[in-house]
Amino acid sequence: FQRVEAEAAPAHRVVELLDAAVLEYSCGRKLFCALLVAPHILDSGARRRHELLGEYRAMAAALRTESVGFLWAEAGAQLEIEGALGLADGAFAF
Repeated sequence: FQRVEAEAAPAHRVVELLDAAVLEYSCGRKLFCALLVAPHILDSGARRRHELLGEYRAMAAALRTESVGFLWAEAGAQLEIEGALGLADGAFAF
């Protein structure tokens, strides 16, 4: 059954985490929620941001299962979530 699900599942949509409604929409009924915290565009530049998001979208597309939601957020934009995940206070190395 898993093989059929993987082949039949649509490609994932990677959504920017802007608020609780987006979190609920993307991950509310999923078993797992993947979150990419990308560096601020002024820290890494637009080119690097697009590269990271492209790699993340490719990973999401390769994992064709309904049990995972995919989100991304800019570093510093969702401090409460970053703190809960232990990513606050500049714990990024890009």
